Amino acid sequence: MLEEKLTTTQNIDLNFTGKNTTTLTHNFHSYPAKFIPQLAEWMIKRYSEKGDKVLDPMMGCGTALVEARLCKRHGFGLDIDPLALLIATVKTTPIEHERLDREFSGGKDSLLTKLHSDFRKITEKRSKVILPTLFSEENSLLNIQIPDFYRRDELFQATVLEELATIKTRIDEISDLEVRNFCLVAFSAIIKTVSNCDPRDIEPKLPPPERKRLDKPDTLKVFESKLKSMRTRMHAFERLCDSLGCADKSWQPQLFLGDARNPPSDITGINLIVTSPPYANSVDYPRIHKLSFYWLGFATSENLPNLARKYVGTDLITKRTYPEVHCFGIPELDAPLNDIVEKDEKRARVISAYFENMKSCLEKYYEALQDGGTCCLVIGASCIKNVLVPTHALLRKIGMQIGFTFVESIERTIDPRRKQNANAPNEFGGGAINREYILVFRK
Repeated sequence: MLEEKLTTTQNIDLNFTGKNTTTLTHNFHSYPAKFIPQLAEWMIKRYSEKGDKVLDPMMGCGTALVEARLCKRHGFGLDIDPLALLIATVKTTPIEHERLDREFSGGKDSLLTKLHSDFRKITEKRSKVILPTLFSEENSLLNIQIPDFYRRDELFQATVLEELATIKTRIDEISDLEVRNFCLVAFSAIIKTVSNCDPRDIEPKLPPPERKRLDKPDTLKVFESKLKSMRTRMHAFERLCDSLGCADKSWQPQLFLGDARNPPSDITGINLIVTSPPYANSVDYPRIHKLSFYWLGFATSENLPNLARKYVGTDLITKRTYPEVHCFGIPELDAPLNDIVEKDEKRARVISAYFENMKSCLEKYYEALQDGGTCCLVIGASCIKNVLVPTHALLRKIGMQIGFTFVESIERTIDPRRKQNANAPNEFGGGAINREYILVFRK
């Protein structure tokens, strides 16, 4: 069956230029270097059959798992990032519109009714209380808690802090776990929007003085707008799941918080692995999502770097934790590593650690697959210190070292609007990624 499917590769456009990649639940939350849903769907249909087990061991925000469900595959997902787990869980779980309506219909006990009442009282209180004492947690109308983190009072206006904390407190009161998580994703999605951070920067940083935020954001209006959009898209997802026959719980993906280098024992007998692993030193996910991490209680300013060090591809590598650049016995990898060592030993250790970690991942992927199973990696080349590192070709070599049979490599051009800015030139001497490759292995 696989051999028959492989004969059609040349006739398929995998660039998906101009395609809508934010349908259904796919735009619930921003996430860097997102999988394109059309590409995930294509790989799932090409390399597996209905009823098969499909795993994304670096699932990110869960794009491949949404598509696995819609293709009537049993999905499994894993990620080390707690925000990724939350987003993926909500994106892949159809919620009946009646359950959402209970919180958003305007009934006296609904979330939005409570919030509108809270915000009216907050507005009245602000008109009466002396400004310097206005925003302390002791003066709040609810028992709210505003997280404490580095530069908090520069990143947010004091009024916005109180309003976000009020929204979070009311969300935490929702008894329906799936609806509560749905609202938490909406909440997380607006945090940076209502902050003082530069909207042009993927990281939550203050803008230059000439672009400093001067307006007061309408926090509740922004939250309501996000909820409305998500409700509409969730309703469409629910109806589609129902029409495709994948709405019942048996098609719910099994998602785990964990490390692809040490996956849970539940992940076994997999027919297809579909994943887009991170690039070396390209995206610092905890740093990009740190505001959500702080507000949702996933991390503090103090322990965020320790969490980031656990991610594959991190550049938080020290000589103490990774003392020397390894020799992999692959000339195409060892040669560029030696070139990078001469320019920047630390950067060479980062790249060496990345490939060592990816080798550990591939070994676990091999174990998780059943005999005859397929593994698809979507990855491209990198440029580190002006040295080309053909990541896709090197992972192909490593995969074959482990025991995989290499099946094919398919090149695709990345839509310029969705390029992954890996190895940013100002730091690492690289640039945006223009092409990537689908590497297909078989066990």
